[in-house]
Amino acid sequence: MVRGIRELDYLQYSVNGYTQDFAAGEGVLVWLSGPGAEFIDAIAKVVKSS
Repeated sequence: MVRGIRELDYLQYSVNGYTQDFAAGEGVLVWLSGPGAEFIDAIAKVVKSS
């Protein structure tokens, strides 16, 4: 996986994609309680280390 700002761009794209599929905000909450949480944790570690 690429490092730096691209993960953040991808995260934003992913969240936007989910909010289009669910009622406003609901999709993000569902995603964050599932696979999204681990993805964000991984991004946070990359950002902190850079």
